[in-house]
Amino acid sequence: MDIVLPAAMDSAFWNACHAAVLLVQQCTACQSYQYPPMPRCGRCRGAVGYVRSGGRGEIYSYSTVYRPQDPRFSPPYTVAIASMEEGWKMLSLLVDFDPAGADTIGLPIEVVFRCSATTADLPCFAPRPGMRR
Repeated sequence: MDIVLPAAMDSAFWNACHAAVLLVQQCTACQSYQYPPMPRCGRCRGAVGYVRSGGRGEIYSYSTVYRPQDPRFSPPYTVAIASMEEGWKMLSLLVDFDPAGADTIGLPIEVVFRCSATTADLPCFAPRPGMRR
């Protein structure tokens, strides 16, 4: 599965992912977090910079995809919206976990990085060790 090559605006994010570090944008004026990366703060239009995320959160919502819109994705796979501990949300793949029959909403997760067909590493979510339900 190929991913889109980074643009100048989000190259810092992808470079950090390659080093297994999750970054998130934070507004320098109102301190709010935002993802995906944007040129200005979505709340107050202030300047934004990147800060390191702890990479931990819980599953806010998820969906298993059986008929992908892009043939580069091999179904089935599960995507999840993670509510991160810092108060922002991120959509990505849920790996190393089968949500079928599990109590998935609220499951504690952490970011893991998986290699893709490009040089970037994709941030995914996996249950925290010892937290499988």
